[in-house]
Amino acid sequence: REGQTMWFIRGYAKSGIEEKRKALHDAHLAYFKPYDAAQFLTRGGTLTDDGGTWTGSVLIIDLPSRAAVHEFTAIECFCPT
Repeated sequence: REGQTMWFIRGYAKSGIEEKRKALHDAHLAYFKPYDAAQFLTRGGTLTDDGGTWTGSVLIIDLPSRAAVHEFTAIECFCPT
């Protein structure tokens, strides 16, 4: 689309995060819901080469500026405060 600005966001999993990831799953999906229809080009988890271990997530999202990216990630439930 004309004027579209896509951002690549890479989140890295931390060792021992699996239980917290499971506990925050529903909140994480709810957080993304307003962006799903129009702004995400793609999003999903990254895995080790053998597919056995989750190593984080990648997002490609249409946001108007770097400031908007910072606002988007600042309130994400996995983002440390």
